[in-house]
Amino acid sequence: MRKIEINLYPYSSSQKWWNKLFVRFFPFVFLVVFFAIIINILFFILTGLVSLSLNRVNKEWNENSSQIKEIKGLKKEIETLKIKKMDLDTLFRERVDLSHLFAEIYASLPKNIWLDKITYTDGSLALAGYAVKWKKDCLTSIDSFVKQLKRKEYIASLFDNLILKDTKRMEYRGRKVTYFVIYGK
Repeated sequence: MRKIEINLYPYSSSQKWWNKLFVRFFPFVFLVVFFAIIINILFFILTGLVSLSLNRVNKEWNENSSQIKEIKGLKKEIETLKIKKMDLDTLFRERVDLSHLFAEIYASLPKNIWLDKITYTDGSLALAGYAVKWKKDCLTSIDSFVKQLKRKEYIASLFDNLILKDTKRMEYRGRKVTYFVIYGK
């Protein structure tokens, strides 16, 4: 009878341990390196595209820089003109001759209307007063007063829009009167 010997220890080769690891994990390492190379190529292409578009934008910027400077200069000029306009508006408001304004209002005033309050502030005028019926209806008298004010050249130059803002019928010292407010700006 022959004797059979079974070796229960696995085969051990003379390869070193790192060589075994390399052979075992080579497919994974290859895939990682392959994907890293592909990602590097994609980044290289993307960088080239970005640099081309950046060069194009820089070229357009250089072409339009003179226009941009001109626009900035115009904006500064607009700001200075706005400041000058505000100064001129201030001078215009200060040049209003109140005695001339009141004389024009008085010259336009019908006999059946009297003023209770005259207010002039910052280029706006408010006239408040009463109208009593005398030969004409109160509202007709007030309307003709507003029209006469609009026809006066000095008043028309100061106020573009004179309007009858408010009217109320009321009793004043036993008489029926109409209270009104005329506003102009």
